[in-house]
Parts: sequence; C-alpha cells; structure tokens
Amino acid sequence: MIALADLLAGHAERGVLRCRTSLDAAYVGGAVRRAGGTFAHLDSAAGTDLAAFHRAVAAVLDFPDYYGSNLDALNDCLGDLAARTSGVPILWWDDWQHLAGADAGAFERVTGLLGEWLCLVLPGAQG
Repeated sequence: MIALADLLAGHAERGVLRCRTSLDAAYVGGAVRRAGGTFAHLDSAAGTDLAAFHRAVAAVLDFPDYYGSNLDALNDCLGDLAARTSGVPILWWDDWQHLAGADAGAFERVTGLLGEWLCLVLPGAQG
C-alpha cells in the first residue's frame, strides 16, 4: 500500500494513490526531489477528454514528438521513462476528475496503465 508519507520520504511504489490532502503539487514535488526522486505534475483543468489527457501527459513526462496519443504509445513511453529513471517516478494528477466524469472507462484504463509503470497520485480522492 502506498502512503503519502512514503512519497515525501522518497519511497514510492508503483500503483495508484487516491488521497485527500491539503498538500499541493509544488510542496510534494519539492520533497520528492530533495529525497532524490522523480516527480511530474499533470493538471487536467484545461481538458476533459482523452485527447486532452494525451497532450498534457506527453508534455509533462517529456514524451517524444512522435508519441502516438493512444494506450499502446502511452505504454511504450512509460516503459522508456521507467528505463531511464532510477526509482519509481511519481505523477501527481490534479483535476483528474474531468476525465473521470467525461469518460469513466478511459479514465480507468489510463489510471491502470499509469499505475503499472509509476506512482500515480490522485489528490482529492478517497483513499
């Protein structure tokens, strides 16, 4: 089981952490980086669909320009990210509720895939 305290101490595990917290991405990201971890912040406030998710995740995880914006391409790029990163990368996803509300099936597929390769934090969710 992943706990927010573990992340702050630099001990991330692959999976999905749904949590209620008053901490923000900047604070958590700073703590993770000071502990030697890799942290990225995804904010989906500007988009509610799967295409917007793919654009945003490609930008924050620095995917190559040829990223295919589909689940197979996401899987491949996450594998490449894991190979070039020491430890488990952490992705803090603010406003994930937009995609979850617009397309619950796509949200479940995306979060499942992200959780296989990195530690996905969904703030504002019941733990």
